[in-house]
Amino acid sequence: MKKLLPLLLFIFALHLVQAQERYQDEIFTDVTVTSNVVYGNNVSIAPLLLMESETPVPVDLLMDIYEPTGDSATNRPVVIITHRGDFLPGILNIVAGQQPYGQKEDFAIAELCRNLARRGFVAVGMNHRTGWNPFGSSFEKKSTILQASYRAGQDLTTCVRYFRKSQAEDGNPYGVDASKVAIGGYDSAGFAAHSAANLKTTDQALLPKFLDLSTMPPTPFIDEAFYGNPQATNEGFINIPNHPGYSSEISAVISMEGGLGDFSWIEAGDAPVIGFLHIEKLDEPGIRDVTEGTTSEILFADGAFLDTIIHRNIELGNHDVWINANLDDPLTQLANERSGGMEGLFLFDSPRIPGEVQCDPTPGVAAKTWSRSTYPWNAYDPNFFSAVWNSIPDQSVSADLFMCNYNTSQGNPNDPAASLLYIDTMARYIAPRLVLAMGLNQTVSVDNSIKQDVNFSAFPNPATNFIQLKAAEAIQAIQLFDISGRIAFELNSINQVQYNLNVSELPKGMYFAKIQFERGLISQKVIVGN
Repeated sequence: MKKLLPLLLFIFALHLVQAQERYQDEIFTDVTVTSNVVYGNNVSIAPLLLMESETPVPVDLLMDIYEPTGDSATNRPVVIITHRGDFLPGILNIVAGQQPYGQKEDFAIAELCRNLARRGFVAVGMNHRTGWNPFGSSFEKKSTILQASYRAGQDLTTCVRYFRKSQAEDGNPYGVDASKVAIGGYDSAGFAAHSAANLKTTDQALLPKFLDLSTMPPTPFIDEAFYGNPQATNEGFINIPNHPGYSSEISAVISMEGGLGDFSWIEAGDAPVIGFLHIEKLDEPGIRDVTEGTTSEILFADGAFLDTIIHRNIELGNHDVWINANLDDPLTQLANERSGGMEGLFLFDSPRIPGEVQCDPTPGVAAKTWSRSTYPWNAYDPNFFSAVWNSIPDQSVSADLFMCNYNTSQGNPNDPAASLLYIDTMARYIAPRLVLAMGLNQTVSVDNSIKQDVNFSAFPNPATNFIQLKAAEAIQAIQLFDISGRIAFELNSINQVQYNLNVSELPKGMYFAKIQFERGLISQKVIVGN
């Protein structure tokens, strides 16, 4: 038995190395979170709406950074996700939007970031500036919500530049390759992510629907002198440039039920889009109105939702990086079947919960039936929501009654375990597309049949200091895994026929190396220590 155990352990570890891919699979167990990192400072109107100030004021822009615990890689791609909440701050989101979401700590944000970090990404949950006038006239609603989406998009690009600056000037404290950054958002923040990706200049927003036609000349909703440019890199009356001089370019957009102010903003060469949309919302690709959820009032005429956005990106060739890869995993097959082959669009389905719920015990009040959930990944802390809800002056509805009514109307029982299943599905659909869009140069599986063809050798092995990896063809990249499947060392862009692998500071034990060649990937058992 003592002799059999190491053999079984070896077989298990080899299976892990062959079956799991960094970024594709969850190869880490634990995640380290650094909270409330300041990525910028810019002017917010939220304190004005909350009557905390008589004028807009500069505020720190905060993010939480999720990293795989124990990871030694220093060139990791970044995924930035920001929260839903209808661009309303704190308590106003609960009072006006009547939903328990709207911060970087939201369940759907935190758990997607944890999932991506366990796959090896550096994931970021990001707060953005909020504030618009949901109680104003139709004109005020249209203009201020566009401005709110614009500011949130500016904050996303500011966060992208923060990582580029930190890598170039601050010693790369988070071990990132800031040339590989994806951005995304849930619901309203999905609009912000698309704005950040597709709105390059304020001239694009000089459309009649985004102008105040009661003035002469007409006044644009987005005035660059007032709000700054879409990337927030120049001075504006309520815009402070952060990290100017660094690129705001992104590798991909991740959008959960997002949309775009106007179809014309999408151009050839824009970042590809990974989108999640409820199957009942699929429409024939085409432009249609963007409406306010509670009243169905038209906010942006002739806007674009995810099916339209992705269809247009496919037409322009922006999704060729995925289409040409011929992805054929089960999730891709399901997505293509549901969408008619629109690569990048995952149409999810959420069965309606059967039965009725008696939320209000008042005699004569009818029980409620469950709606069909369009946001099944959402969950929230009922204790936190109750505390905020009960702090509203002159509150006449109990928190329990509101939450019951809200949950049934959303078709979501607020079950974290069920929400996690949807989040995991999203992450598994996202991961291979980020690998391709970011050029992470992975292959699907190990092929040791080429080991003899490339005349590969690893010597000495066992070793205490260096192992010389040598081949007749150029070694492109190396990953070294410990027996648990965790990456102990990683290096890309080697392009040499010989590489001296330093193992002197690794704990003694058995490791497995993955060595990437142009023609494929091989594995090699490595022993550190005599």
